[in-house]
Amino acid sequence: MGRLKIQIAWFWAAGFALLLMGFTVLADADALPPFVKSIYDIPYGDKVGHFVLLGLMSYLLVRAVLSTYPERRGRAVFFALLALAVLAGAEEFSQRWFAKRMFDLWDLFAGYAGLAAGAFLAGGKMGGKVGRLER
Repeated sequence: MGRLKIQIAWFWAAGFALLLMGFTVLADADALPPFVKSIYDIPYGDKVGHFVLLGLMSYLLVRAVLSTYPERRGRAVFFALLALAVLAGAEEFSQRWFAKRMFDLWDLFAGYAGLAAGAFLAGGKMGGKVGRLER
């Protein structure tokens, strides 16, 4: 894959990661925009949000990793997804220390399901098995 395509893949992954961090900071400060807060009015809307947001983050991250490390795809993807899963879990657990937030194990499960779905879609798109560890 060309250098420019690799840079574009990482640009999208990093940009979306910054967007997620921004939403996290706003949620911690109880300052989410009204259109985002309205998602909580929909039954299971927050679970769908976790699934979609982490799924998209996973998809973009796996695409970037696969474009950068095609010869070590299994190992590189595994560690990238592990890092993302740890960060998502830490963020969910950190909600215990914010008055306006609430830790919810089902939110975490929904996020992890999205993470898996995004990785699966990105792996298929790149024409290889994501889960196999190889050098």
